Amino acid sequence: MISRIATACLLIATALSASAPASAQAPSLDSWIEDVNNGCRIRNPAPQPRESVIWSGTCSNGIAEGTGILQWFDDDRPTDRYDGEMRDGWENGRGIATSTVIADRYEGQWRDGWRHGQGVYSFANGDRYEGDWFEGLRTGRGTMVWADGARYEGEWLDSKPDGQGIYTDAADAQFSGTWSAGCFRDGGRRLAISTTAKECGFE
Repeated sequence: MISRIATACLLIATALSASAPASAQAPSLDSWIEDVNNGCRIRNPAPQPRESVIWSGTCSNGIAEGTGILQWFDDDRPTDRYDGEMRDGWENGRGIATSTVIADRYEGQWRDGWRHGQGVYSFANGDRYEGDWFEGLRTGRGTMVWADGARYEGEWLDSKPDGQGIYTDAADAQFSGTWSAGCFRDGGRRLAISTTAKECGFE
């Protein structure tokens, strides 16, 4: 569900944005997909062509419920897999999501299909985040360790360093203090994380 949930989150954010282009397709939060074998229904806010699912767990009143494995397919090829708890057709509780599409992995808490609560996200490139999530975004306290050895530990908002935090680069230089939307400024020392120098106003 990693790549599917990323798609769903993007569509929902676009649909809620006042500046969304007219061509943006609003997701349906009441959209479903049925298990091809038993007809059990799973929430599917971002339907894709040629996709299908298989759910191994309980089907309560025709809806996926309890603990099991949810396997997604694209044109009969396995793509995303969720192993964990479901409630009312959503990923809810604890679960592990893996993707053959982007090779990322998330293990932690879920709420209504979102990464929400405590969790660990391991990126295919070797980066790793452990900490708080809010509706699919890194928000709260957490630690990001990059594949090159750099790390940021502190507060996050909307997947960007925001608040008090310490960034240590691969050469052990530290940037400690207050961050805003991924931007750090302390006199002549400036740094942008999960954003650009231009967006921070450094250029």
